[in-house]
Amino acid sequence: MGDVPPSRAERLAEADKATFDPEYGTPLKRAIVNPADEAAIKACWADLIHSLAAAHDEILAKGPSIIPEVDFADLGTLTDAQKDAIRKVGSVVVHNVVEDEQALKWKAMLREYIKANPQVDGFPEGDKQFFQMYWSKSQVQARSDANVMAVTKALNALWTTPRDPNLLISFSTPVSYADRFRIRTDPVWKAHPPHIDGAKIERWADDSLRSCFASVLKGQWREHDPFVVDGRIPAENNMHKRPGQSSIFRSWQGWLAMSNTGPGEGTLKVFPNVQLSNAYVVLRPFFRLRSPDLDPMQVENWEYDPDTAHYPGLMPTKSMRLNEDTHPHLRTNDTMTCMPRVLPGDMVFWHCDVIHAVEEEHNGPSDSSVMYIPACPMTLRNASYLARQREAFKTGATPPDYGKDIKPETGFALMATEEDILSEEGKRAMGFAPFPIDESAPKGEKDLLREANRLLGFA
Repeated sequence: MGDVPPSRAERLAEADKATFDPEYGTPLKRAIVNPADEAAIKACWADLIHSLAAAHDEILAKGPSIIPEVDFADLGTLTDAQKDAIRKVGSVVVHNVVEDEQALKWKAMLREYIKANPQVDGFPEGDKQFFQMYWSKSQVQARSDANVMAVTKALNALWTTPRDPNLLISFSTPVSYADRFRIRTDPVWKAHPPHIDGAKIERWADDSLRSCFASVLKGQWREHDPFVVDGRIPAENNMHKRPGQSSIFRSWQGWLAMSNTGPGEGTLKVFPNVQLSNAYVVLRPFFRLRSPDLDPMQVENWEYDPDTAHYPGLMPTKSMRLNEDTHPHLRTNDTMTCMPRVLPGDMVFWHCDVIHAVEEEHNGPSDSSVMYIPACPMTLRNASYLARQREAFKTGATPPDYGKDIKPETGFALMATEEDILSEEGKRAMGFAPFPIDESAPKGEKDLLREANRLLGFA
């Protein structure tokens, strides 16, 4: 007989075990919440549970249609209602960013790059479909494509103007971030369950990042705005130096489609309400079931818990994982929503806090292929990273965020060179040309671009 799978009660009990050393995790929780806010936080938790139940019904009723879709040609004329919908859901499909033929050509070139360099790292072993490659001609050309860069700037404009005019950020200055690609054919794929990239314990431990969720931690979750940027810029997203962890500020994660892919065909899934999921994730460590035998969906079965080191979903070497046991009210088995159908040349973006996954099942007639291309504004941290990434590109080294265990592309056949960067703005975004400075811009933006040019050796 095989092993008996754990019961729901056993899984819930496991999810509420301490995930950090009590000497670290417990004082951290106690320091975060003001005892005077306890009543408000308890009421907030109850409100969140009821709101998540209502969201569950809306998400199931709408399905993929809940995800906003816009055309590249219309990005400059989005209505306020369209912008609000994108901000609420935290994700968007942008159609017709590049021509179908160009996207398919890039995929064909990627296949040639893989064939020419079979020693590349990737998985699954023996039939690689997710590739630890960063410097192919396709990737460098796509990142620097004028339309791709225009999309990232348009989406960055949806973020709130910094409250501090001296804040060192420029949403109108894109930074190119080297990431990977996948050409998936496997019908079953369990490599990317629901998770949040970027910060983990830092959401609570980093003072600056935690300030982004200050209203939630005072029991006022409806006042939380995921698009307020001020606290994110000085924040440390990788306090414990985890390999593969993005150390820069990616305002939007994203990919460029290289296949005709729809629901059920190995596409991206998201939880389509970023304000609600942020609030729930941040408050979850402060509540636990009174007993794992109780129904977790009932508000009265939860108790306030500021005195333990449990932070559900945090794992030492992985991104934050969320499931029906660690975060039951999200009901991820139901609410993780597929992107609408995309064609080659379309792009998909999701806010850096959005819970996302890759569909386990792929029942489509062809591959499910994407190049990961996020939107990154210029910040001081991003400029510093860009200088190091530029040097990695010159030699074919693995980008700084991805660890020394990944095989470098040094000496790879068909690797990109600076000549493959398609536009002048693309050269700037890759660190190969200085950034122009608009003297009418806020002081913080001007100071930032001057410092970025200095870091890159242009001043």
